[in-house]
Amino acid sequence: MTGHPAAFLDLPGGARALVFDEIDSTNQEALRRIRAGEGQDGLWITAKTQTSGRGRRGREWLSARGNFFASVLVKLRIPLARASELSFVAALAAGQSITELIANKGCVSFKWPNDILIDGKKAAGILIESESGLKSKENWVVAGIGINTSSAPEGVRYPATFLNNYISDKINENKMLELLSKAWIRSLAVLDEEGFGVVRKLWLNKAEGLAREICVRVGDDDYKGTFEGLGEGGELVLRLADGKKMEIIAGDVTELNL
Repeated sequence: MTGHPAAFLDLPGGARALVFDEIDSTNQEALRRIRAGEGQDGLWITAKTQTSGRGRRGREWLSARGNFFASVLVKLRIPLARASELSFVAALAAGQSITELIANKGCVSFKWPNDILIDGKKAAGILIESESGLKSKENWVVAGIGINTSSAPEGVRYPATFLNNYISDKINENKMLELLSKAWIRSLAVLDEEGFGVVRKLWLNKAEGLAREICVRVGDDDYKGTFEGLGEGGELVLRLADGKKMEIIAGDVTELNL
């Protein structure tokens, strides 16, 4: 289900958005446009609600009206194997947008691999999906960003909160998109001009649990150790109790500050 765009919206820096009232998933719509040969680099897809929103590993992303859901199309300028770097770019952009709005700048942090926290509670999440093998031989990435602006889900795996708890002037979808779009352009420029090493350093400056004990679930196994940093590709570096170092490509941080 795609429906019809409710409006076209021009954004700072020459970016543009398609704004839907309701859609199955902003990521899905972005991928449909890429597959149909209608991909536009830097185009945002947003919706007031999603009927089939999803997060990592196919998990449901609850999409209550009043919260923020958006995806940006990116024509890759780096090898497809490095597409995961865009997750950290998206985290920087979302983190900067949220930080700009709240008084206590220090309470915004990043939880590996793709969450933004306020006061240690999840306020936003990121889903990166790639599309390759097209007739044009172009590689594309869709960066989906969901932000709890007006409400937070209950009964979820990790404690959640919402942005309007922390600001006096309640944020609406268009203002959130404007801030995010500008921050995205800035963060993507860091990757393009300075490389992932700088992106990684900026992310680590706000990493939750860095140099402390954490627990990471990989499949059905839990690993506890000290969060030492990120590998060259964004892998979580964990120092186990026996002194061995483990680099985790995919997993979930289930506990912080043990």
